[in-house]
Formats: sequence, structure tokens, C-alpha cells
Amino acid sequence: MVASRLLAYFCEHAFSHWLVGRALGIRFSGYGLHGTSHPQHYPPGMRLFFSRLPLLSARADPASLRAAKPVARASMYAAGTVATVVASLGIPGYCWRRGVSGARGFFVGANLWSVPLLLSESLRAGGDLRRAWRELAR
Repeated sequence: MVASRLLAYFCEHAFSHWLVGRALGIRFSGYGLHGTSHPQHYPPGMRLFFSRLPLLSARADPASLRAAKPVARASMYAAGTVATVVASLGIPGYCWRRGVSGARGFFVGANLWSVPLLLSESLRAGGDLRRAWRELAR
């Protein structure tokens, strides 16, 4: 249960940006595997850990991003956070429903983890949800 959630966590955010972006005509210029781009948003004890995790990243082509319609850019920006929240509900929720020992607590913990994620992505200037809203306001 924990391993499946961690594996999804390593790639779901960037993969969702890429999948939705490509479906809406946005090209990507590069991909990577590295720690978080925003370690300062993690609690002090976890910064070191998340700075070194092998998280997948996808880099949108700047010209393609500029040429895309605001709705396409907004959808691409929002996709990463939405996928992370859906996986935080889905994976532990499925395990809980199947009667896996400890899944209820894992479900609660995984979803409590989503609260600061949603706040960070909504409130900080470079947050994906904030960028999505900015695109829709154009």
C-alpha cells in the first residue's frame, strides 16, 4: 500500500502535466528525475528527504506554452495537483475498501498531506493552481 502510493507520488504530478498538456497541443522540451523544485515548502525535517527523492519532472516548451490557449495552459497547470489529490484519495481509499490493515489511517494521513499541498499550490505565486486561475482570468 505504501509502496504503491510512493511510486505514484514520484511521477503522477509531472506525468499529468505532460498528459493533459500534450492532449491540448502543448509540447515539452525536457524531462528529468530529481528532488522537489520547492524544498522550502516542506517542513524542516522533510526538506532534505524531498530534495533528494527521484521525482519525475516535465519541462514545457516556452514557445508552445505561449502559443497555447489560456484554457489549455490552465488545464495543464492544474492537472498535476489534481492528479496528486486524486491518487491520495484513490490508492489509500481502495486499500481501505479492500480491508488492508492500516489503510484507514493511511487514508487519513495521505489526505491530511493534501491540505498543505492545496494551500501551497493555490496561494504561492508559482503554485500550479494559482497559475491555472491566472490563465482563466485572462
